[in-house]
Amino acid sequence: MRWYPAGRDSLVVIDPRVSFGAPVVQGLPTWVIKGRWNAGESMKEISEDFNIPEEALKDALSFEHITVAA
Repeated sequence: MRWYPAGRDSLVVIDPRVSFGAPVVQGLPTWVIKGRWNAGESMKEISEDFNIPEEALKDALSFEHITVAA
């Protein structure tokens, strides 16, 4: 059973079978992305490290209540 807490347009998903039910984008918990962002890493660095598109990262950060300037 998957849940889309930010709506179906967002890439953030909660699935009890993935990361113990933590909100994730492409299997990576949103809190991990938030931590890297708060540590000062760029969107490009995070995207390349995890091979996740920047659009997915923006959805994760938005879910974590972080606004990314366009």
